[in-house]
Amino acid sequence: MAPADRLYRLLLHLYPAEFRREYGPEMTQIFRDRARREPPARVWLDVAADLLATAPREQADVLLNDLRYAIRTIRRAPAFSLAVMLTVALTIAANTSMFSVVNAVLCRPLPYADAKRLVQVAEKNDRLNIPNFGASVLNFVSWREQTHAFEQLAALGFASFNLAGMGEPEQFVGNRISPALLPVLGLAPVAGRGFAGAEEQPGAPPVAMIGERLWARRFGRDPSIVGRTLTLNGMATTIVGVAPPLSCNGPNRGLMGRVAVPTWLPSTPCWMPTRSVPSPMRL
Repeated sequence: MAPADRLYRLLLHLYPAEFRREYGPEMTQIFRDRARREPPARVWLDVAADLLATAPREQADVLLNDLRYAIRTIRRAPAFSLAVMLTVALTIAANTSMFSVVNAVLCRPLPYADAKRLVQVAEKNDRLNIPNFGASVLNFVSWREQTHAFEQLAALGFASFNLAGMGEPEQFVGNRISPALLPVLGLAPVAGRGFAGAEEQPGAPPVAMIGERLWARRFGRDPSIVGRTLTLNGMATTIVGVAPPLSCNGPNRGLMGRVAVPTWLPSTPCWMPTRSVPSPMRL
């Protein structure tokens, strides 16, 4: 078969399959006859013009015929058609959800600096059959002192906070974090500063960071909030900074497996062993 014939047969695939079966051989023979008698440039110009004029129209006719047939089928058996459409819709929704989870958990990188170097360290509870269990502060401190495999270790836990001062009292679910968490994630405060290492030591004055959304909603993004004293869980606490949004792409993704808050609400540094800890820390 000549190269021109092969190319023309490939171009015929722009037509619907039924159209090719019915008219394809005849159109190919006409092309061969013209190619022997007429200049190639003229033949190919006519072929291109014919394809642009007729191929979209034939495709549209096939689509309209399929739609008419589908409408007739739905009218003849509405209950069956409804069941089929619901099944297809549920299947599409399930596939979309699965792809979203896989994309978030396995494909999309974590939105942090050097995300490939971030890992989650946790304990497990065999008695309760929990493979990912929160570690105690004592264990975290021991890991941090003895580790040689990691550049830094940071802890994050969850707790409830009652905030009073400069408006109506509010209750939040926030985080208890170690001062190293911001550097580990490569994040910088929106305003003010992060926690200093000395602020997690026993006897240090209480300090906290508020989330950016809370800062905008309650305090109108007032930069003077940094350095002010608010009442947090009944204790006078100095606001040292505004934390950036802390987000994750999906559940159980490395270090972010237990970071499931859309933004940082009132947060305090994690307490060290000599202090009481209201809740276990998540690493």
